[in-house]
Amino acid sequence: MIASVNLKSISPVSWGGHNADADPIKVRIPSIRGSLRKWYRWYLASKCREPNVKEIWSKEYEVFGGVHGESPKKSSVSFKFDELKVLRELTLDNKSPFLWALRKRPRRFYLLDFKLIMKGPCESLLEAAKALALNVSLGGFGFRGNRGYGSFRITHYDSECGEVDEVLRLAIEATASTGAEWVRRASALLRGMGIKPCENLNVFKVQNLSNCYLVHLGAHANWRDALKYAEFKLKMVERRLRARNRRNRDYRVILGSPVMDPFRRRPFVWKFRRSSPLVLGLSGRGNAFVRGVFMPSSDYPVEVLRHLASHSLQNLIVAFEQVISAMFQEGFKLSRWG
Repeated sequence: MIASVNLKSISPVSWGGHNADADPIKVRIPSIRGSLRKWYRWYLASKCREPNVKEIWSKEYEVFGGVHGESPKKSSVSFKFDELKVLRELTLDNKSPFLWALRKRPRRFYLLDFKLIMKGPCESLLEAAKALALNVSLGGFGFRGNRGYGSFRITHYDSECGEVDEVLRLAIEATASTGAEWVRRASALLRGMGIKPCENLNVFKVQNLSNCYLVHLGAHANWRDALKYAEFKLKMVERRLRARNRRNRDYRVILGSPVMDPFRRRPFVWKFRRSSPLVLGLSGRGNAFVRGVFMPSSDYPVEVLRHLASHSLQNLIVAFEQVISAMFQEGFKLSRWG
């Protein structure tokens, strides 16, 4: 079975290696597959009442394959791209929003259209389509894909599997004109994929979408203004959290460490990489607004949990609630979907 999906960029994407100017890869299939795996894990965790890491990994391994198990397995879905159109080439640096990480060298980004072609058995193709729909509707691809870059929308699709068609249809509709409309349509996508929302904030061992908040902010004429505004608002969130930090706890690590802090003013420095609880992208038709998900969990290294919670799960929940409160106060709209 084959499914083809036409993707059009909303914000610039960079898929190159460490030096993107020397290695200007416009579309990098391994990176796309890796991003889909991440979203598929979050989806699988959302289907379980108490997510089990080993079961999630096993199911992901069945669909996307891997080389780290006892018996290496080829992915049951193949990916390739076609009909690439470069709309614009940009060189971005640390002066661009959310890109202070580029302090040593600028990096090449692209606005582009391309067709992603997925091929495999219908059952596996459906699972890959679910991951793609979530990735496009809630996150982004490539470098800084969790902070607004690499956002795309689906403009057209063609599939030989009816269930795949339905998932991709919901993903197209999730590219809305306003934040409130996006919340309704993103909720419809999650429900259409069989995910049931948690009624109250929970702290599971893994991040998952049943427990997430849908986040949106502002409306602007273009991607750059939308990201600059989000960057400014996150700085204000950090300032609020720093001001109320009477116990010398750095609740800002919950936003993903580092969000932005080139001067290292934080009382706690998180040295281990993991997926941020706050994943932001862009949406819009003729405009641009920030949208994404916030996923509370206890998926942190031991020293981070000790720093935040002092071994108390209730303290960790309070930490998440303080971050949510600060985001609300700075204009972020956070909704428990349903």
